[in-house]
Amino acid sequence: QAAQLKRGEEAAAFQQNLVLPSQIRLQMATQKAAGGAQLANVGLSNLFGAAQSAATQDLYKDAYGGEDYRKNLALKDAAKAARIQTRQADRLARISARRG
Repeated sequence: QAAQLKRGEEAAAFQQNLVLPSQIRLQMATQKAAGGAQLANVGLSNLFGAAQSAATQDLYKDAYGGEDYRKNLALKDAAKAARIQTRQADRLARISARRG
């Protein structure tokens, strides 16, 4: 029995002193690698997002005319809103004319 206890203690000491630290180092290295991969993915995502934004901005410039495309876009949006309001006012006028 004493021999078994001693072997058990030796096995526990081996586990605690040799196996566990190497497992911890392996886990840390794995986590660092995973973190690095995530960081690289985020960086690439940001690059592609920036490229897409730049391409979209060029499309807006082409569609709405030159460097003042934001101003032109706002004017077109305002004109569209005015047309919608005019249509709504016309519909309300027709409805009220029908009612009497």
